[in-house]
Amino acid sequence: LSPDGRRLISRGIGLNPDRWRPLKRRSATIAYPSILSVNVADLVFHEPGAFASRTAYGFIDTTGTFVAPPVYAAAGSHVTGRALVHCSGFRGFVDRAGEFVVPPRYKRVLPYSDSAAAVQRFDLQYQFLDLSGRQIAGGKTWRWVDQFVDGLAPARVGEEGEPYGFIDKHGEWVMPPSYDRAFGFTEGVAPVARGDEWLFIDRTGAVQGKIERPWIALQLSDWPSSRECLTCIMDEKKSEWPSREGLFTFQKSGKYGYVNHGGEVVIAPEYAAARPFSEGLAAVKLAGSGDTVGFIDKTGTLVIPPQFPWASDVSHGVAAVRIDYERQGFVNRQGEIVIDSLAKVRPFSEGLAPVAIDQERLEREWNLSDPLGGPVWGYINGEGTFVIPPQFRDAGPFSEGLAWVRPLERPLVPAPPGGSKR
Repeated sequence: LSPDGRRLISRGIGLNPDRWRPLKRRSATIAYPSILSVNVADLVFHEPGAFASRTAYGFIDTTGTFVAPPVYAAAGSHVTGRALVHCSGFRGFVDRAGEFVVPPRYKRVLPYSDSAAAVQRFDLQYQFLDLSGRQIAGGKTWRWVDQFVDGLAPARVGEEGEPYGFIDKHGEWVMPPSYDRAFGFTEGVAPVARGDEWLFIDRTGAVQGKIERPWIALQLSDWPSSRECLTCIMDEKKSEWPSREGLFTFQKSGKYGYVNHGGEVVIAPEYAAARPFSEGLAAVKLAGSGDTVGFIDKTGTLVIPPQFPWASDVSHGVAAVRIDYERQGFVNRQGEIVIDSLAKVRPFSEGLAPVAIDQERLEREWNLSDPLGGPVWGYINGEGTFVIPPQFRDAGPFSEGLAWVRPLERPLVPAPPGGSKR
C-alpha cells in the first residue's frame, strides 16, 4: 500500500523511491513507488474502501484511532515527530500523518536525536539528515557513527580498528579520532577507550573518571529478555553504554556491577546480569537465583527478591514482569503485584501500557472471540483499566501521543455460547 493506504504498490527495478509508475489492473488505476512492495495475496480488508496487510503496522492516537494506516512492514516510536519505518527491507522516516519525510532507501537508520538522524546507505557509509530529510554535517560520510546528543556524536572514518572521535553538526572534528572505542553522551558523559583504560569524558574531552580496560561495557542488548518485554521492538538500536541516574553498568570476570562518573565502583560486580537504574531501582539477576530477576536500590540493597522470569525497567512507579510462565503483569516498588492476569505486557509510557489478554479473558470480559485464538492487545491505565479496548495483534508504547500497532488479521466475532473450545 502507498503511505496513504489507498493505492496498491509493487516492487520495480531500481532503488529510486521518487519514481512512480501508473499501472492498470482490473480497470483500477494503481500507482506505486519502485522501492516498495506488498504481496497481494497477503492483503485483507481493514476498513471499507481501504486495504491493509496482514503483517503491516500503522500508528494510533490515545483514542485508538488510526492516524496513519497500517501499511509498513515494521515501525518504531515517534521522536521529534518522526518515526522510523521498514518497507521491503528498506528504512526511512514518516511524520505524524504517516507521510514519508525520509523515503525508505536506507540499509539502517537510527532514531532521531537532537533533531538529526544517522542513516546508513547501501555502500555502508553513514550520513546525517535533518528533520526534513536534508543532509547535514557538510554532506560528509563516515564508516560508523552514533546519535547526536547535545550537538556531538561519536564517529569513525575507517574500518573497525581505526580510531574514534566526536563530530559536531557541521561534520567537523571537535575531538579528533584518538580513541580505541567511543560511545555516545548520556547525562553529560561519554565512555571512551584508550590504551588499557576506559575514560569517562565530558563535552570538552576532559576526563571525569576512569576504570581499567579489562572491565567491559554492558550494552542493553545483553539483558536476557523476551520480545514482549522490549520497550519498542521495531526501533533500530544504537550502540550504547548509557549512564542512568549517575551510574554506568559494567562487567568484570563475567559479573556485573555499577560505577559512577568518577570511576568509583559504587556497587561491586556480583550479579549474573544487571540493567541500568530507573526511578531509583535496577533489575538484576543473582548468581544461583534460578535465572530469576529481582530489584536493587542504589546502595546495592536487594529490595525485591529474585522471583520473576523477566522484568523491565521501572516506569511510572511499576515494572512489567512475567509473574510465572502463564501470567504477566506489573509490580510496584515494594514488589507487590498491582496488575495481574495478562497474557503479555510492555512497560508504561505516557500513562498507558500496551497489554494483551488471552482468548478466555476476551470471551469472559468482552464477550468477543478472536478467530485465530489470541492474544489480543489493547492499552490500560495505571489502575489496570482498559482505555483502548483489545483489538490489535501487536502494540507498542506511546511516544509523543502516538503508538505503533498491528491490526488483527480478522475482525473479532461474538463469543460462542459456552465459550471457545480451542
